[in-house]
Amino acid sequence: MKTFFSIVILVFQFLEFSFAQVNIIYNDITAQNNKNKHAFLLLRSTDDIFPESRTIFSKIFKEYPNNNLFTNINKAKLMGLKEIPLNVTAKLTNFNKYIGSCPTIKCFYVAIEYELKKENKFYFNGTNFRLYICIKSSGRWFVREKDYYRRTTQKVL
Repeated sequence: MKTFFSIVILVFQFLEFSFAQVNIIYNDITAQNNKNKHAFLLLRSTDDIFPESRTIFSKIFKEYPNNNLFTNINKAKLMGLKEIPLNVTAKLTNFNKYIGSCPTIKCFYVAIEYELKKENKFYFNGTNFRLYICIKSSGRWFVREKDYYRRTTQKVL
C-alpha cells in the first residue's frame, strides 16, 4: 500500500509540474485577451536581464499608452501548445544564457489565434506561433522569453 501511495504522489507531482507551465501560458494569453496589464505583468519576472521582464513591459505600457500590445488586440485565444526539447530550443534561441542562472526551464511551441485592429511585424490576424521559454524561480513559474515567428506560405517538405 505504501508503494501505491508513493506512485500516486509522483503522478500528482508530475501533473502539477506539467500544468504549471501550461497554466502560465494560458494565463498570459488570457491577460492579452482581457487587456489585463496587471495580470500580464505578474507573469513576468522582476529580473531585468530577461526580455520579458516586468520592467521592460511597464516602460512600454507607460511610453506608448496608445500603441502597445493591448491596444491592438481585439481577441487572443490559445489554440494549442507542444513542449519541445531543450536541445531544439538551444538551436533556435539564445537559450544557453539561461542555463547557469535558471535550473528549471521548460519550452513550448504555442499557437495563438489573434484578431487584431492592425497587423504589424510581431502580430498578424490568424494563428501566430510563439516559442515560450518558462523558468521556475522562487517556487513560481514566469515567462522569460517569447520568440516570434512569422507565418510562411511556403510548403514545408
